[in-house]
Amino acid sequence: MMTSIAEKQERLPAGRPLLSWRLGAHQAAVDTALNEIRDDRIIERIWSHDHTVWKAEPAEITNRLGWLHTVEAMSSHLARLESLGAAVRAEGYTHGLILGMGGSSLAPEVLRRTFGVKAGDNAGRPYLDLEVLDSTDPGAVLAVTQEDRLDPARALFIVASKSGGTVESLSLFKFFYNWMADALGPDRAGEHFVAITDP
Repeated sequence: MMTSIAEKQERLPAGRPLLSWRLGAHQAAVDTALNEIRDDRIIERIWSHDHTVWKAEPAEITNRLGWLHTVEAMSSHLARLESLGAAVRAEGYTHGLILGMGGSSLAPEVLRRTFGVKAGDNAGRPYLDLEVLDSTDPGAVLAVTQEDRLDPARALFIVASKSGGTVESLSLFKFFYNWMADALGPDRAGEHFVAITDP
């Protein structure tokens, strides 16, 4: 991801504004908000883990700012994660479905939409085509099970929950585990699941 960001930065023409907009009647409100962000030092305060940006009490804020240091925190795990990715591709998985809610699904969805799917590796194995399911709406859940959208034999389900106890994520896990057990047999269903959570 960092390489891709660096490449995009190199392609941006020097000295040209990166973004322009016309907000019409909304311009004054946006300008006011931007001035407040500057005057209240919001960016600086977020980087210093100041929970008062959101609310007076630190509960449920201070332990949820790890995303600020993800690159530094995960650098030592990169080889292990790349090994997992290579193993997943070698096993023939082609699609990944993240089962998560809120913060567990929003970042992966933004990254997928921003960077797309990487071309295959030197051995010709494709990288996972990632999709995010962050809805328990029955129509959205059942739509994923259509054969032309997700092949059970090539699907890897990534259950994402910071706490490990998010009811929606666990419900999606149970549904898709049973779906995989029906499709491939109970002995093989577990091979198609990984979890991302706090220890």
